[in-house]
Order: sequence, then C-alpha cells, then structure tokens
Amino acid sequence: MTKKKLNIKKLIILFGILTVVSSIIYISLSYSDKSNSGFVYLPFSSFEKIEESITEEEKHVNKPEHVKAIYMSSWVAGTTSFRNTLTQLLKDTELNSVVIDFKDSTGVVSIPAGLDASQDRINAGSKRAVDLAEYIKELHKDNVYVIARIAVFQDPVYAQNNPKSAIKTSNGTLWQDRHGLSWVDASSPEFHKYVLDLSLEAYDMGFDEINLDYIRFPTDGSNDRVFPISNNTPKQIVITNFLTYMHNELFTRSIPLSVDVFGQIVSTKDDMGIGQYYEDILKNTDTISPMIYPSHFYPGYKGLKSPESNPYETIRLSLSDAITRRNAITSITEIRPWIQDFSLAVYYDTEHVKAQIKSAADLGIYSYMVWDPKNKYTKNAFVLDISN
Repeated sequence: MTKKKLNIKKLIILFGILTVVSSIIYISLSYSDKSNSGFVYLPFSSFEKIEESITEEEKHVNKPEHVKAIYMSSWVAGTTSFRNTLTQLLKDTELNSVVIDFKDSTGVVSIPAGLDASQDRINAGSKRAVDLAEYIKELHKDNVYVIARIAVFQDPVYAQNNPKSAIKTSNGTLWQDRHGLSWVDASSPEFHKYVLDLSLEAYDMGFDEINLDYIRFPTDGSNDRVFPISNNTPKQIVITNFLTYMHNELFTRSIPLSVDVFGQIVSTKDDMGIGQYYEDILKNTDTISPMIYPSHFYPGYKGLKSPESNPYETIRLSLSDAITRRNAITSITEIRPWIQDFSLAVYYDTEHVKAQIKSAADLGIYSYMVWDPKNKYTKNAFVLDISN
C-alpha cells in the first residue's frame, strides 16, 4: 500500500471515529435523565455557552495590526449611495477601517432606541442610519474594522433633558458654547453610566471598538460657567476619573477603547485648561488619538512659520513629543493619530495627505485615522504602494 493510500485510509478511520463520538453525544443528550445510561452528560447550557461564544466572535472582526481608517458621519452611513462610495474606497485602497458616528456632537444617536431603553436613550434616538447594524455586517464581510465614535460631554440633548447635570450660567440657565450647544458637567455619574450604556449598545450591535471624542471641558463661549457637580474640582482630575471609569468597565468586557485628544496636548506640560493631561489619559485607554491636524497648530509652533503648509514637519514634531512622553512612563498605549484630509487656509491635495502618513510611518507609527467633515477623501493618498 502506498503512503498516499495509507493517509486516505487514516482519514476515513478518523471520520468514522468522529461520527461515532457525535452519535454518542447526541444520544447522551437525548437520554440524559437516565442515570444508568452509561454516557457522559453534557448539559444543554454548555452548548448554549459555546454557541454564544461563537456568535460573539462572528459579530466582530479582529483589530488590524495597523488601523488605517476614515471617518463617516451618521448622515453618510444612513445614505446608501454616499456610503457605497466610501465602501468602495475601502476596497480599492490600503484603508482597512472606518470610524462611524454612534452619538455625534449634537447628542443625537444614529439609530432609534430599543424596546427597553431608558428615557434618555429614547430622547437621543434618530433614524439617520436605521440599517446601521446591517451595514456593519456588510463591512465585516470584507474584514473592515468598524469603530463607534461617541462624542461625550458636548451633548445638548442630554443637557436639555437633564438640566441638573448640565453646565449652567450664574443665573441658572443652560450655558451654551459659541455654536449654541449645551454641555454636560463632566462629573455627572448618571451621564457616565449613560455613555457606558451607549458604548455597550454599540459594541453589542457589531462595532469593534469604542472611540470617545469631546472628552474635555469647553474651549469657547462665555466664561460665565457654573459646574453644579464638578464645582471647583481640578479639570484634570474630573476627566481622569471619567476615563478611569470607562476604561475599567470596557476592559473587563474585552472591549477596545480609543480616546481623542487635542493635538497640542502631546506637546504641552499641562491640561490646557480643558482637563486633558497626556500622561493621565495614556494610563486610561488602549489607544490615544491626538488630532494633529496641521491646520490647527498656531503659527510659530516649534519654529514653523506655517504648520499648515508643512504637514510632514508638523506631524513629525508633534508625534515625536507624543512618543517621548509615552516612553518616559513606560506606557504600552498605542498612539494612533487623526490626520487631515480637508482644506482651510492651505489646499490639501494627495501630497499633503501622503506627507502626514509618511511622517508618522518614519517614526514607526503606521496606524492613522483620517478626518474630513464632508467625508470626501483623496483616494490617491491611500492607494497601496506594493513597492514599499
């Protein structure tokens, strides 16, 4: 008998053994009430747990070694024709991930509330992207990593419905920023729980990671602000307490967490008056995402007359600070920057976007997330270079 025939024979024997074992398990389940059946009893609950575990694994995709994501608003996610262009962009380029609004900076959640939802969740619900769960499944078929963006403390919906938890003016009315939007006091424990519940809902529907934005105190609007819960607690401590709570809750459930911070935070030794202290945040997230848009750095930043006109240098100088400070506290938190694909004073084309990606890569950071509020991206900047 040849070696090939012998291997075939072994496979046939193995298949027969597996068939017999399967039959034994089936019989044992069917007659498990007979104590003298002679079979090992495997309770249905065991199979239910196995099935639940498999289902959970199928609901999510693994995080890529290097996340390369674009941002998609809830409006675009709910508009089939528009989102299809971005789905195709993901297929045609090196991009492998997408950040989608779950709760945006107006406090609106992208989908309606479920049957047993709280009143706050019902208040925030919308029909912007009613088929979001199905769209996530579609993305997962192409192994696209899907991140839920949750804008946190800028939340006029919650503030208006829960004025006791909102920032006020000295005369007791709701405080508003320069855009007319109200904010929640960052020390509100009820709001913390609300954000956690939203995060769990997003993960349960298929999102693979939770991304928290607006983790800070307001930067504009009137200084006539009263914080009914935080009072005079240092802002740095308030933000750190919230992130400690969120990270602990998500970590115990094996849910990845990323946190967005101002780009200049990584180069500033304090919290810039908004509560974002770099080292504290590093300790309370899996990934930190500084928004290092060159257009948002002031003229003269580290000697650059126009940071916006020098995307490579701006990214290099900023990320160098981020890496140095992270290494100084021996943190293993991933640095995954937000980069710019929009134009303000300087028109940003393919080369401007590529320069940012290359600058980060030259420092050993190959992950990035791309921001354009209009969701119109420069395809040629993300075409995979097979020669590199």
